Amino acid sequence: MSTLNKNQVVTGECRLSFTNLFEPVAMKEGDTPKYSVTVIVPKTDTKTIAAIKAAIQAAAEAGAQKHFGGRVPTNVNSTFKDGDTETNDMGDLQKEKYPEYANSYYIRVSTKFKPKVLDNNHQEIIDPTEIYSGVYGRVSMTFFAYSGDGKRGVSAVLNNVMKTRDGEPLVTILSGEEFGE
Repeated sequence: MSTLNKNQVVTGECRLSFTNLFEPVAMKEGDTPKYSVTVIVPKTDTKTIAAIKAAIQAAAEAGAQKHFGGRVPTNVNSTFKDGDTETNDMGDLQKEKYPEYANSYYIRVSTKFKPKVLDNNHQEIIDPTEIYSGVYGRVSMTFFAYSGDGKRGVSAVLNNVMKTRDGEPLVTILSGEEFGE
């Protein structure tokens, strides 16, 4: 894990989910298609968590004048969420739907620009089947303050991804047996 500037973080090894790193996807109709990934940081990775929290604070301080009325909020709203306590819009714990979020933090990062996806040897991965929900990797992201549509806080943009190792896929792949004989 390393920090390149106050707002940029390169994580330690994390689990990746909802991987859209080879083709941009619009989250809903009318949205700009983006490359994206959800980064699941285990709570045991205290160095990455501390670096992300420091980058969130640095982004809030840098954006205080433009986005927060000239002052830094006491509790900065951020897209870095606790997988054990975060709820969806119906009040259900996210870890109930996504058990991989338990004992972890998670953050969804995206970009309009195609990120580099590298292997451990710093070679670019071009086969999209190499990167899937459940793979392990390291992610470079840059945090920034935002305000608009009645919301303000700190989020992060995706820079690049490095695959560190394979993992158990987080999606169910049906075999075709559901059609019977």
